[in-house]
Amino acid sequence: MNKFVAFILALISFPALAHYNSMYLTGKNEICLLTRDQIEIRADGKVNTVAEDLFRPFGLDILPGGNLLVADSGNSTIKILDDKGQLVSSFGGKGNSDSSLLRPLGVFCDEAGRIVVSDTGNNCIKVFDKEGSFLFKFGKRGYGDSDFLNPFHIFKGSNNSIFVTDPGNICVKRYSKDGAFLVKFSEKLLSVSDAALHPDGSIYICDFLDRSVKIYAADGKFKNYYKNRFYYNRPTLIAINKQGDIAVNDDEKGTVELNSAGKEITFKTEGHRDLWAYKIFAAAAGKDGEVYCTDFSGDFYMKVSKDGISAAFGGHGTGPGLFCGAKGIGLDAKGNIYVSDSFNGRIESFDAGGKFLSDFKGFDWPLQLAVGPDDAVYVSETGRNLIRKLDTAGKTLQEIKPGEYFNPGPLAVDAVLNIGVINTLNKSFIMLDPSGKALMSFSFESKWPVSVAAGTEGNFYVYDALESAVFALNKGGLVAKAKLDLQSQRRQKYGALIFKEGRLFFFNSNQLSEVIFPTPPVKQP
Repeated sequence: MNKFVAFILALISFPALAHYNSMYLTGKNEICLLTRDQIEIRADGKVNTVAEDLFRPFGLDILPGGNLLVADSGNSTIKILDDKGQLVSSFGGKGNSDSSLLRPLGVFCDEAGRIVVSDTGNNCIKVFDKEGSFLFKFGKRGYGDSDFLNPFHIFKGSNNSIFVTDPGNICVKRYSKDGAFLVKFSEKLLSVSDAALHPDGSIYICDFLDRSVKIYAADGKFKNYYKNRFYYNRPTLIAINKQGDIAVNDDEKGTVELNSAGKEITFKTEGHRDLWAYKIFAAAAGKDGEVYCTDFSGDFYMKVSKDGISAAFGGHGTGPGLFCGAKGIGLDAKGNIYVSDSFNGRIESFDAGGKFLSDFKGFDWPLQLAVGPDDAVYVSETGRNLIRKLDTAGKTLQEIKPGEYFNPGPLAVDAVLNIGVINTLNKSFIMLDPSGKALMSFSFESKWPVSVAAGTEGNFYVYDALESAVFALNKGGLVAKAKLDLQSQRRQKYGALIFKEGRLFFFNSNQLSEVIFPTPPVKQP
């Protein structure tokens, strides 16, 4: 079984993971927090807000004269605001040309007056003059030292060098003022959500999966922990001013903690509770031997081989290839990939290389999906309380609704096109024939069934996250049960069942592990 084990490291801290997008600390210890549509400035227990038609502002820098430089990611523009929030100037606009931007998530102005932008949607860093005219860019999508996977926050270093948080590659990188690669910070990192430069030259990095802030020397070597998991729940943002004061946002605790000259000040914020990264919602096995899975916290899907993550695609948004609630996933006979984009009300399709092909719109909360052996796409459309069957071009072939009290969740399709589905209204498993007629029902009572897989021997398998167990079911009812040995953390228990090379596996945020039944399930007559 060892050759199938795939350890999942943190991939990316997407905007959906935190209530606050970024944070800036002034020399007066004013904490600037960027929210969905405004900037909150906190000082002396008071909160002031600055807003100017902002939509998901992420990057922030304060210019020498006091104006605010903002990466307005939702509008794909860079804006300069005065201290009252009034627009002074702007540049950019949605696109992939040199002068346009796509979801910029970081910005700063260097000592030479140049404006540096992380053009996240285009996976590059762009440099503009102070008037907003394009100068040059560097980087592309990829895994190398000069490549990025969704470059996030950026900050300036000495000699106008450029630091880039590259959470998709789980590192922070430093470049010269001309874009030449200098050094990478990645030792001991499980994830990256934010980073900042200390006046002593050290780099502080938020590792939210490891629940710590780590300190690195200028040459990229790990030095120490600023604070570790015994102090933080989920540190997502960090800011350091020129005096060396340090502010850290713990999004799960709902606090920003400011350390100034050894004195700690805590600001209460609107944090997220009980939220963890890498909620694996669904998984499917590809013919290439890799596992395909969705993460609906981060709004992406990824491919995982026996050697780890091989590729990841998506991000939060409404455009082609982006998601707002990436949940179900399935593959057809050609290797094309289908993902249910729940909050955007559509199904998106991609080729085997991850290239966006098309989207099927007009769904009402498409929750889960499965691709059957007939190459049809079966979708749990929870907003309409039915299962919709589509061809691979998106044409509706059938609508299945076995009863009035039916709200479909996770589902699977077996070799003879029977459908196994969780009815989320009463936490029961229902087995349907191809026409939609109910063949059997099994109640999980107060438990939490979250994943279904179809076996080759006529059984369906259901994973119950509350009990950490897998149930084998067929038309005769329960035929076997296997208890999984999972860690106590809730995120370890959230995962999906898949069949890979004829064997049943449970896939979660740590590994792919085979499900072994004490007594093998009997074959269905």
